[in-house]
Parts: sequence; structure tokens; C-alpha cells
Amino acid sequence: GVRYRLNDFIGRSVRYHLRELINTIPEHVVDFNVDECEERWGRAVDDRSTSSILNFSLEKIYELMIYHPTIFDYEAQILPDFFMSEASHHVHSMSVEGLKNINKSTHEQLVSEITEARSFLFGARACKFFLNLLQSPGVEEHINAQGGWAPVEAITSTFYHLNLHEGSENEHFVQLREVRELTSTLEDVNQKLEQKVEHCEFCIRRLRRKFNIKTSRRSLVHNLKLHIAGEKGEHFPIVVAMQ
Repeated sequence: GVRYRLNDFIGRSVRYHLRELINTIPEHVVDFNVDECEERWGRAVDDRSTSSILNFSLEKIYELMIYHPTIFDYEAQILPDFFMSEASHHVHSMSVEGLKNINKSTHEQLVSEITEARSFLFGARACKFFLNLLQSPGVEEHINAQGGWAPVEAITSTFYHLNLHEGSENEHFVQLREVRELTSTLEDVNQKLEQKVEHCEFCIRRLRRKFNIKTSRRSLVHNLKLHIAGEKGEHFPIVVAMQ
């Protein structure tokens, strides 16, 4: 009842303020390259509804924070590892015939690793998008001219302190209770993850090449190819500073 209505009101309020702050950024300040994500974000960029992309990036950053909290710890230097299993190493020495007949165990191991890597990459790309947009020349000045982050920070702080965020579909908005601190954290994260992201993307490209073979649609390999192909749709627009 009341909790749901409050949660709904907070979600709507934050989205309203994000539209006012972000969708109004003029094209002469920032533009976007959607070559790698035309299908997902082309229309949002054309309509200048950039706040929907920012909102989604916050969801992915929050997921990354839940699954890999040490990444967001300034002190911690331990990063997650990907594609370290025996299956991941063994698959590259297999013949085409061997690949077509991979067993269920190898298939499951590879699917699990691809899924983990994709989730990590999506989160890392979200961090980069959020950071690049907010730090683009002219964006901070524009946001300040529109009234700044204070209303969003006030709403999301209340959301957090009243414990209304737990289990809510708007939970990711609590990250906006201190935008400057979030930006600072993401600077650290972005720097920390650069090499890991490159390595992850390399591993997925390598698997894509390895499994570039003809198979029946009902095969385990076809299913694996779909999991690998899914990564291509998990990019964010590239922020192009116009000033």
C-alpha cells in the first residue's frame, strides 16, 4: 500500500528530474555515436531521451556493484577473473568435429562463463558511459543551469535513509544520493577495469571466431553461438564531446 505508493512516487520524481537535467543537453554540447548499439539505443538518441540510457546504465552499475563489490572498493585491487576454466582453455585446441560434438558439461561451463563475462562487460561499459557523459565539457554547466543535482540527491537520500529502496525496482537510484562521490568512484573503477575489459572482449571475440561453424539449430553449439552473439547488443552509445 503506502510503501508501494511512496516507491512509485520516488521513481517517477527521479525520472522526471533526470529528463529535465539530461534530455535537455543541447546537441552542440554532446552527441552520441551508436554504431555499436543502433538497435538498442538508436531511437533514444534520435529522440534525445538520453535519460533513459542513463537510467539503464545506473541499473547495470548497480548490478555490477552487487555481484562484484570489491571492484568499487578504493583499497581493493582484487578483480574478478573470467574464462579460467578447463573448458575455456581446452575448447581452443579442439577440431571442428570436436566442437560440433561438445558434451553437455563443457557446454554448461562455457555458457556460465560467457554469461558472467557479459554481465561484467555490460556493467563496466555502463560505468564508462555514465562517467563520459557527466564529465563531457559543458555538461556540468548545463546541469547546474537547470538547477543541479540537489533535488535528485535529496529524493534519493530520503529513499535510502527510510529503507524504501530494498527490493524496489528503483533501488539503483540510491547511487544518486551523492553524484560527485559516485563520479569519483566510477573514475577509479573505470581505470581499474580497463585491462580486464580488454581481456574479456578479446576472449569473447576469440570464442566467436572459434565457433564460426555451421551447425543445426538444435545443437548445443548453436545455443552457445547465441550466447556469444548476445554480447554484441550490450554496448552503450559513445559520448562525443562537441565543445
